[in-house]
This record gives sequence, structure tokens and C-alpha cells, in this order.
Amino acid sequence: MAANRFLIDLGQITRETLDQLARPGRDEVYAWSDQPTEGSGPEPFGPSAHGDTETADQKQAPQLHGPPSADILLEEAPEHFFDPTEWSEFVSSCGSRQDALRRISYLEPDSFVLARRQAAEQPTLVGARALEQERLAQIGQRIVADFRARLISGELEATGMAPPLPERRRTPGELWSMVVPNFEDGTAKGSGYFLTHIRVREMSDVTPTEPTTVKRVATWIADRREQRGDELKKTLLHAVRDEFAEEVTSRAFDIAYRDIYRRRRGRPPRRR
Repeated sequence: MAANRFLIDLGQITRETLDQLARPGRDEVYAWSDQPTEGSGPEPFGPSAHGDTETADQKQAPQLHGPPSADILLEEAPEHFFDPTEWSEFVSSCGSRQDALRRISYLEPDSFVLARRQAAEQPTLVGARALEQERLAQIGQRIVADFRARLISGELEATGMAPPLPERRRTPGELWSMVVPNFEDGTAKGSGYFLTHIRVREMSDVTPTEPTTVKRVATWIADRREQRGDELKKTLLHAVRDEFAEEVTSRAFDIAYRDIYRRRRGRPPRRR
């Protein structure tokens, strides 16, 4: 009986409510992990007294340029480091790239999430819209979680500035378990830390035997793409591991996958 006071009256959920859930603005959501924690953090970035003032960073649509190992603005990172199929679907479903960036940069209040999930259970038009928004939210959470995991593991490396310090510094991988990236303005915040002007690059320290594996896997993926068309990354990963007798590391697969899916269709260029 007491649990009923935590439930939201579904009869009060209107189409306007669902529209708000679908298009959270800066004033309707909250940044993750805003509260400082006790104890010291990684040496390069001490907790900052920064408030919620925005930086006046670049707002233009990203221009894809340079090799994958070049420094990439955080605002442009989705086109370089996200699964291209999922990111394209996410942007299309959100209506614009800017709306997509906003959705992955902020955490929805628990009350909004609860209302949406309750509405999604209803066999109505409003319920169908809520179900689609819940699916979209889960895609956004998944692609950001994958991006942060690659930063934590060291596959990707980020640099940034921590006001009031004036110089750019490398961010330790473990810091990304405590801060959340804001892809709208190129910042990250959480656990008392605030980073600005963030740039990301792909590390190139592959093992001596990995280039050969990458080349073979890339060729196989290119041939399969010509025959079957585009496939989900996770589907290809399972197929690659079934095809090759030797173990293919996730890193080798990721490099091969990006080599093929970031360029036009066709076999990989011959490498000398």
C-alpha cells in the first residue's frame, strides 16, 4: 500500500509530457555526478570550484578530417569513435545532430524515466511513443558507456584543461569512471572535477603481430560487406571469431572494423 505513493498517475501523463521527455533541454535535466567526493583525485586534475558556466567552444557541425590517430575535439568524437550504424540511427531518431548530442550529454531525472517507463507499458499511442523514447535512451546510454570504457582502458586517450590551470594535460584513464563527457560543449564533469577543451585520440601502440591480423580481418569484413551489406558491429564480431581459428582480440577487430566502415565500400587497399 505504501508503495503506491511512489507511482505516477498514468492518467495525468499527457502528450505534452511525452514531448518533454523526448526533448530534454538544458534546464530540464541534470549533469551526472555533480557532487564532489571526499579524498584526493588523480594528480593532473584537482577538484575545481567551477560552477555551471558554459565555455564558448565550437558549435559548428563537425568536419571529418585527419587520420583516426589525430586529436579530435570531443564535440566531433561521435563521428570518429562511436559505432557508425548506431550513431546514425540515434541522430536520425533524435531529429538532428544537436539534439542527439544533447541527449547523450545529460542524465534524465529519475522521475522522468519512471514516468516514461510506466507510460510505455500502456497499449496506446502515447505508450508507443514512450516505448520508442525508452529504446532511444538505451541506445544513447550504450554508445556513451562504450566510449568511456575505451577511455578507461587506454584504447583512447584524452587531454583537456582544468580551470584555473592554463595548460593542457593528459587525463588518466581511471578519471573517466568518475566524470561524464558533455559532447555539446567539449567538457566533462563529475566527482568534483571539471575539464574543458577536451580532445581525444586513438592510441597507436599495437603489438608487432597485430597489423597482420588486422589486415586479414579487414579484408574478410570488406568481402562480407560486399556480399551482405552493412551489419551491426556486434554481429560482425561474433562472425569474425567464428571464422578465424586463432583468437582475434577486440582491439584488432575494432581497428579492422573502423578501417572498413569509415570509408567507401570495396576491398581494403593493398598494403605493402
